[in-house]
Amino acid sequence: MHKYKSVVMVLSLAATSHVSAQMIGSDAFSTAIGSIDTRDATWSTIGNAGPVINGMAYNPNDDVFYGISAGSSNVYTIDADTGRASVIGRGGGIAYGNANGLAYDPIRNILFGSDNNTHELFTINTTTGESARVAGFNNRFTEIEGLAFDSDNDTLYGLAPLQRAIVSIDPRTADTQFVASIPDGVWRGLTWNSDTGSLFLSAVNIFNDADIFEYSISNDSLSFVGNTRGIEAVQGLAYKSIPAPASVAVLGFAALGSNRRKRA
Repeated sequence: MHKYKSVVMVLSLAATSHVSAQMIGSDAFSTAIGSIDTRDATWSTIGNAGPVINGMAYNPNDDVFYGISAGSSNVYTIDADTGRASVIGRGGGIAYGNANGLAYDPIRNILFGSDNNTHELFTINTTTGESARVAGFNNRFTEIEGLAFDSDNDTLYGLAPLQRAIVSIDPRTADTQFVASIPDGVWRGLTWNSDTGSLFLSAVNIFNDADIFEYSISNDSLSFVGNTRGIEAVQGLAYKSIPAPASVAVLGFAALGSNRRKRA
């Protein structure tokens, strides 16, 4: 007769998930690209883009930052480590003379742009850099300076400084609807904070530092984050969430021998 004893030991180690983030901005005066602290708006220069970058967006599916330049009618990829801008396609593919807004829809993989001269929404081919018209903005909202895409609620937002408003935009028709009021200011940059469900906004100050604000969708409140200390014209904003590994699990299985007893 044989008797066997076995013990299975399971050791599980769980690590708390932490989320960090990187918000990048573009300074239209110096053509610098910098990281912006989301707690107090402190600016840290990464490098020089080369061209003036008027709008920025982040593609989380491919981990790519984009930039658009109104003066050159180009769209670029932005190196987050060096700040350098690399033109997409042959160049000059944006068929608009004053394109400033930029946002990426990660659900459908569409890059959107907005033009202040024609007051139109357009899409951009991320391979060729060429634009395609969607439609003109309506409901009295013009010169949409900044764009941001809320992937949690499938909503495209725009910044309308002349009407002192944040608006939602139908990505198929460019129909615009009022969302919230903002005070007077030279509003330019807009990006979606996917970690808190809010919007970051930038306001240019040609006589002082640029200001960064955060608008809470759920609370319908605008709060001052801080200023960029020496950087006056933050026009583009792009937010990247960087999640840490959620957990670490170690499973150990040990069979502790067999106890064999013999009987005569």
